[in-house]
Amino acid sequence: MIATIQYNSKKLQIDLSKPLDISIPLRASTNNVNAWYLDQPKIEPVKDGEWVASVADGADVNFNNIWFNPHAH
Repeated sequence: MIATIQYNSKKLQIDLSKPLDISIPLRASTNNVNAWYLDQPKIEPVKDGEWVASVADGADVNFNNIWFNPHAH
C-alpha cells in the first residue's frame, strides 16, 4: 500500500508494505542504549531453590526476570 504525505510543499510517497525495523535489542550490558544516567538493564534467570531457569545451567527453558526502564533503555 502506497501512502502519500504532504509535508510543507513536498509530497512524499511511502510504501507501507516495506517497513523499516528501527528496534534496538535490550541487553544487560553497559554497551546498551542508556539515558538519564540510570544503571544498565538487569536480566537474570529465575531461581527457585537450587533450580535455575537457564538452559546453560541445565534447565529445559530460559526464563528470565528483566528489570529496565522503558524511557532510558
